[in-house]
Amino acid sequence: MKTMRWVLSALLCATIAHATVNYPGSVAQPVQNLEHYLEYLFDDAMDFVCTESGREIRCVEKDFNRTETDENNATVQTRFERLELFFDKSVLPYFEKVSFDAAMAEYRAAEKVREKERAGGKKVPKPVPTPLKDAMDRALWSKLDKMVLKNLRVDVSKPKAHTAVGEIVYENAMKTSDGNASYSERVFGTMSLRYKDFVAVSEDAADSAYVTLAHRLESWLETNDTVRADYVGKRLQQIYADRMTSPSSGSLILATAYRGEDTLSLKIHAVGNNARGDRSLFSFDSEVHRLSSLIPPKEKDGQAKGKEQGGMPDFLFLSMDFNSTIHNGKYRDLLKNDSRFRGYIMEYDRLIGAHYDDAVKTYGQNPVVAKWFKGAKEALSKMIRAEAERFGVSVRNRTGATAMQLVGMVIGQLAVMGKKGTDAQKEKIILDTAAQHLDIRIEAK
Repeated sequence: MKTMRWVLSALLCATIAHATVNYPGSVAQPVQNLEHYLEYLFDDAMDFVCTESGREIRCVEKDFNRTETDENNATVQTRFERLELFFDKSVLPYFEKVSFDAAMAEYRAAEKVREKERAGGKKVPKPVPTPLKDAMDRALWSKLDKMVLKNLRVDVSKPKAHTAVGEIVYENAMKTSDGNASYSERVFGTMSLRYKDFVAVSEDAADSAYVTLAHRLESWLETNDTVRADYVGKRLQQIYADRMTSPSSGSLILATAYRGEDTLSLKIHAVGNNARGDRSLFSFDSEVHRLSSLIPPKEKDGQAKGKEQGGMPDFLFLSMDFNSTIHNGKYRDLLKNDSRFRGYIMEYDRLIGAHYDDAVKTYGQNPVVAKWFKGAKEALSKMIRAEAERFGVSVRNRTGATAMQLVGMVIGQLAVMGKKGTDAQKEKIILDTAAQHLDIRIEAK
């Protein structure tokens, strides 16, 4: 995706494969080496200025403007007013001249091996270890405390599209320790991503999200009525065109804490809203067990601090909630005034209902599973008929069974069934197992 290519790819992935590599030179000052390396990661498209202050390294790029043309003669113009990156000062040892030179020399040697194999006709060269550069890249990401991007604009000529974000703020306030627990990576605390005034618009009718959604619905229903899908999709696109251009803002927050016994509490909370008044809320609560099998405890005086537990990590899902409010007055007006549209929508309501009725016949011997399908059918019908503006899904783990326990239960039953079981029978085992442990509520109001 080209939208964020010049902004986030290097920082999130920490590695970029270069067709023509211009390796950054080194100097005595580690801050300047960091500056050069960031420019290298962005293919020398940016000109960062990095400064050191207290425990922080601040790197800034201003007034960025770059235009690219691809093989189809389509142009992509990427602009932003300001990009600020804030690193913890502890990243600097990786960019001391000796360390930096060693990492880049290691990478150059690996590239020469790969180029030699390509020249020999090998399409997929074998991986060449680069532990020094890998450690430097990991440090660069793990020591990034904050990123602020202001006024991003991306314009694409074919198909014509425009993306804009007023501000993106990423913050990593995580630490390696929480109470008496101490691990080798920053896993305790909060990590957040906030965005403001986000707009993404495509003027290519073929790319309409609503037309695509209608065609996918037809495929799921196995009806494949393209005339109906095109009519419904285009009408929805017309009445919700302002939603596509309505600036949206929101946040995503990841919060963790140590629960003792090598267990990490992990919670996710997301909020989104737009200028129309539409709003969505999402929350997720879980635990990671046997954390030390994923992230080693920090060593102290040559000894692992705390008791390290072996085995595989395990995941405990606790709860999930999703609630969305959509103002659909224009949709209700279209149902009232366009008889053809209303007819198609009522057909969809009937077909989807029949689909859920078939599912109840196949899987609904279990009353809990039957209740889930009936709840989903009623909620979707209310939304389709514009009888509700709020939609919600709530899931709770009633028994506290972990992911490995649930998977083990399913695998055990499938093993007893053997190869003779049908897909429907296997799916029923999964649903029945879920029904024993989960409470699920789906509703629309």
